[in-house]
Amino acid sequence: MLTQARDTFRSIPVRRRRLGLVGVSLLIVVVLAAAFTGTGVLSGGAEEETELQTANVRSGDLEIMASDSGALLAEDEVKLGFGEQGAVASLYVKVGDQVQAGDILAEQAERKEMEAELAADQPTLLEAQEALAKLRSAPTWRVPKRCWPLWTHRKR
Repeated sequence: MLTQARDTFRSIPVRRRRLGLVGVSLLIVVVLAAAFTGTGVLSGGAEEETELQTANVRSGDLEIMASDSGALLAEDEVKLGFGEQGAVASLYVKVGDQVQAGDILAEQAERKEMEAELAADQPTLLEAQEALAKLRSAPTWRVPKRCWPLWTHRKR
């Protein structure tokens, strides 16, 4: 009996056997897809209906209020650093004030002493700047043209 079935199967052309296998495979895929997507083929055709909610529309002002407790954090926070340490003599801004670039926020107590030191150091700075300008304007040493062959010969 087994040999008869095998002979019958082998008597079918190869091309026709392949088409049969492709058809059966495609049928299995379609049935599985229908079962998993819930189209109702295997689930009994029961579909759930969604309930719609409706409401009347009217025009007016919308007021929404909310309350909560917690800590507020600034969107932008900047850490300030100062060139000199010392006591603060005057504070020109309060917490929450808006400031612009270049605004004076505070004044140090030793400001008068620092201004006196700056004034005492100004002449030294001017002398150093003049000396630098003199050096930059001084003629540079150049090799005369008649010595170029000697100069290039020694250089090598």
